[in-house]
Amino acid sequence: MSLDFIEALRAGRIQVHPGIQQIVGDRVLFTDGTALSFDAILYATGYQLDFPYLSEEALGCEAPTLSLYQQIAHPAHDTLFFVGCLRVGCSMWPVAEQQARWIAKTLSGKFTLPPPSERARRARSLAGSLPVMCNFYIEQPRREAGGL
Repeated sequence: MSLDFIEALRAGRIQVHPGIQQIVGDRVLFTDGTALSFDAILYATGYQLDFPYLSEEALGCEAPTLSLYQQIAHPAHDTLFFVGCLRVGCSMWPVAEQQARWIAKTLSGKFTLPPPSERARRARSLAGSLPVMCNFYIEQPRREAGGL
């Protein structure tokens, strides 16, 4: 989200409308019954968390409800990891690099994951988590793994 979004919303420069029911010419009919004319429509659908290559059985839940230990490791599967599946308040690339280093240390035996019960207890929801501040987020896995 841009830094100016909230202020533009408060000032009325941005208007939020419910779902689109129908478009006829330049008129948009919304699901709440209102209709307005527009020169252009920006239809932002957001991001749907989905892993179509992994079954619900393998994940242990539906993708949008998945929680991960350190926002990287599956709580029940010792070798199932996710890189970059979190919201960040910075560039994703340094975070993804540090997550990959954490995974490499785990897979090479230089760091042992906590047992599944501990991972499940400390797991955080992917969909429900707030954006992380990169330097603060990566410090916990870094300390846990003895440096990255």
